[in-house]
Amino acid sequence: MFAVRVNPGPPTVFMACRTCTTCACTASYGVPYVRLDFHCEIVWAENRTALKVEFPWLLDAPAASYEVQYGAVERPTHTNTSWDWARFEVCAHKWADLSEPGYGVALLNDCKYGHATYGNVMRLTLLRSPKAPDRLTDMGTHVLRYALLPHALGWAAAGVPAHGWAFNAPLRVIRPPPQRQQTPPAAAVAAAAAGPGITRTRVAAGPAYDPTQPMFCITSAGPNPLFAAAAPPGPLSPPPLILDTIKLPEPPLQTLTKKHMQTPVCTTQPPQLPPPGPNAALSPLEDETPAAGALVLRLYEPHGARGIGRLRWPSWLRVSHVKTCNLLEDDQEEDAETVVQWGDAGGSIDVPYGPYKVITLKLYLEQEGVRAVSG
Repeated sequence: MFAVRVNPGPPTVFMACRTCTTCACTASYGVPYVRLDFHCEIVWAENRTALKVEFPWLLDAPAASYEVQYGAVERPTHTNTSWDWARFEVCAHKWADLSEPGYGVALLNDCKYGHATYGNVMRLTLLRSPKAPDRLTDMGTHVLRYALLPHALGWAAAGVPAHGWAFNAPLRVIRPPPQRQQTPPAAAVAAAAAGPGITRTRVAAGPAYDPTQPMFCITSAGPNPLFAAAAPPGPLSPPPLILDTIKLPEPPLQTLTKKHMQTPVCTTQPPQLPPPGPNAALSPLEDETPAAGALVLRLYEPHGARGIGRLRWPSWLRVSHVKTCNLLEDDQEEDAETVVQWGDAGGSIDVPYGPYKVITLKLYLEQEGVRAVSG
């Protein structure tokens, strides 16, 4: 049984089919760009069957592009060799794209990663039902989403990586936290003894948090290499870099001393903890906690281009300096501190990038709140 219903109001089409499996799919599109979204609810009870969706297009391209971690790869759309014939599916993270020089279409997904493109037909594997090694593979109820994004030019100039992120992490409406009060200058510093030789100092708070200011914003510091000079990017132009991670820094590996490495994992005696109280000795692992006065940002270039990006942050985020670090978050000693430019709207730095480059930045914040000083 198969049924189609067009709902009133927003442009939405509801489709339902029923065999051994029940499938309900809703298709809708929105603005400011055309994107056809599919929301499927499936009760899967098939035997040795695969469920796929396929979309034939009036396109002719020798290769299709697929997103991988921190980049994209191309795979042929033909089976001219036995190697091509054996690669009947390609793993992709958030999108697959089939494009001619002036036009193309991207297939976005948020939970299914088996793509296949042959000729002008794009396929996405939704569910399977093999009996080995697990006879209950994919059985039960599934809720999944995928979308079609037609675009002009190629996938890089159309900003398909940014659209893939927007589809996987849509905007959510949240209640902002209450605004903190500014610390009066007279009460800006207060100290309390926390142990022998240690003083906890409370420093003045910075500008109040403003929910109307974005946390981080990435733009091009110069001409965007994805666009010709005669056709500057518009308000929906793709960002030159993708901000993938915002996190606290990890403790340095050098703090794992030989004594800590020789400590047995399992012991018959419980560990001896210091007595509670304000004069208790500091824990030997206290120095291994992440630095509270820094943020780690990991960015990557998704288009295979080269240029200079500009990272901006609001005025309430007080950044003293920025250092480039490796994936282990160790500061690169040979690199000088990145110059922080301050304005009325906040701070910014210029970040040079290359094709598919992964960039890790450590933002050192001006110390505020509670910090430990020796004395």
